[in-house]
Amino acid sequence: MTYILNAIIVKKSDQHKLTDFYQHATAIDLDGNLSIIPCTHELLDEISQLTTSPLVGDFNYLNEKIETQLLQYFQNNPFTYIEADYFGGIGQQTTIIWENGKRVYLSQSSNREINKALKFLGVIKTNDQDEFDKVKLGRHRRTDDWLEDAD
Repeated sequence: MTYILNAIIVKKSDQHKLTDFYQHATAIDLDGNLSIIPCTHELLDEISQLTTSPLVGDFNYLNEKIETQLLQYFQNNPFTYIEADYFGGIGQQTTIIWENGKRVYLSQSSNREINKALKFLGVIKTNDQDEFDKVKLGRHRRTDDWLEDAD
């Protein structure tokens, strides 16, 4: 089964910093006082203004132009961008975390990277749920499907 997710995760109180400026930015509430902003192709094109720039780290979609724009909007507030791509249980996750206008973590592609980002944003795992399950990131299998939950 396929699982593909490209998204920005922020504190609920900070979601407007992006949704107020981009037509294709939609925030969906997660558990744990967080919001997810699915990074559809339309949103990424809108943020990058259709200009190309080098990719950041091991990411497939996050480039330096998008990173610069995101830092402009979120400034000192902590936030993360995540990419996950799995098919048949095989795949990878990549995350980047920013705080105080700087990168504080840039992962290489591996497993369980999303949990690190969620933990940084304050999600606490339980005995029966890791951070990913705690905020229910598995409820949709593709990035665009998250838009079904928008108010």
